[in-house]
Amino acid sequence: LSAAQHYAPALNDLGIKADSNAESAEAFRAAVSQQFGPAYFNLALCHQYGRSVPASYETAARLYRQSAEQGCVAGKFNLAVCQFLGQGVAQSIAGAVKEFRNGAGLGHAESQNNLGYCYSHGYGVERDLEEARRQAIQARQEEDGRRHREPYDLADGVVDHLHLGLKRVLGDPRTRSSPVLGVTSKKPHA
Repeated sequence: LSAAQHYAPALNDLGIKADSNAESAEAFRAAVSQQFGPAYFNLALCHQYGRSVPASYETAARLYRQSAEQGCVAGKFNLAVCQFLGQGVAQSIAGAVKEFRNGAGLGHAESQNNLGYCYSHGYGVERDLEEARRQAIQARQEEDGRRHREPYDLADGVVDHLHLGLKRVLGDPRTRSSPVLGVTSKKPHA
């Protein structure tokens, strides 16, 4: 870490490219100490899945919140999923829907997808199948647009953090279960 120890984006990049989960977590912690937004998201993923750190929804949600406060859309999305399912934070379907709506307004495909899911089931909103359909179409269009880009823009060093498979569903908030833990991606975010 010596060459990059004072440059948070380089530390975050080291964490993404590390050979082990332990090295990743160490690099993300170092970048978080410099308050680098994407590193909060990446360290949250480590805690969500117990990658060389204790697995903890509470810690993951706290880190997603810090990432979201720094403008990371993926952090906002994952925090909304935590709110929807009550994982690591108090369950708030209304709060989750608000964040899905915000993300959908920014063109975030998975937010559009999950907002549509909420409309189709009446979770936190009045059930509206036409709005659910509209959100699903927008999500699909956004997904199709992203599919034509390379996952890594080497010129900028930006990682496209969106997972393209929008087959995910949130699950049932009454049982707080989800078939996929509800996160946007297990991929790190640059």
